[in-house]
Amino acid sequence: MAILDTVRKLAKLKNIIPPEKVNTPGRIEIIVDAIVDQRKMLEVAVDERIQSFSSSGIIDIGKYKGNTCLVIDTLIPKLEGMRALETASQLEVGVRLNKVPYTFKSRFFAVSDENSPQVTISYPQEVFIHQFRNAFRISPTLEQPIYVDVKFKAFQEDETGEEAGEETGEEGENAEKAGTIKDFEETGNFVEDISIDGMAFLTKSGKLTAGKEVYVDFKVPGVDHFKTRAVVMNLLRADSTKYPFKCGIRFEDIPETAKNRIYEYLMKLQRQELKRQRGLY
Repeated sequence: MAILDTVRKLAKLKNIIPPEKVNTPGRIEIIVDAIVDQRKMLEVAVDERIQSFSSSGIIDIGKYKGNTCLVIDTLIPKLEGMRALETASQLEVGVRLNKVPYTFKSRFFAVSDENSPQVTISYPQEVFIHQFRNAFRISPTLEQPIYVDVKFKAFQEDETGEEAGEETGEEGENAEKAGTIKDFEETGNFVEDISIDGMAFLTKSGKLTAGKEVYVDFKVPGVDHFKTRAVVMNLLRADSTKYPFKCGIRFEDIPETAKNRIYEYLMKLQRQELKRQRGLY
């Protein structure tokens, strides 16, 4: 699996995007539920040991002496894993969701049965998402697309097309186009992918240049209606005659509760895609 080793190597690289820290109970619950539902294998490191162990996954979520806990399957190799747990003070757990490494710290509580040992560990208080892109993104389904309305201010040239420099006799680089700053609104832009931190959408407007502040209004199917301020990160040419541009934006002030709801939507789409791949959906 080499999840933890990959994460350690990423941490040593220069200019790497730092991992996203998730510490809200709602999002942590969504992540843990996804690990259980998708039967994801775990990688477990014990204290500062170089060797890591594998586990077939989380078996149950329960209580241990009043504390919420995770019950995970036997550590493999079994003998070495049992010995390591005898003196364990801290565990680091790694797992992949949608090919993205997730890690969290935990504490060892107990082993249930020596013959077929299930390991009880503490429930995560924080989860770290390690990736090159700043946030986990997914494309909406064609059956339930997302459309975004975008409002922004931009320079509009006068219809005459005259340059302001003509009145002053200025020419070339010193001449400026005559015009005014106007309000623009682009409605019904098709969203190509979305994350809790931003989205990319197809648009007709070439005025959405990098650094421009915009206001977006969109509805996530079956979730909620969202409005937030955003900043344009890039504007690229798209292979479409109807929507010739692809615009990437970053949300600026979207509430944490809204992020949680969007994240839940992303994980739901991921589970549906996995079921399709397995012929179960």
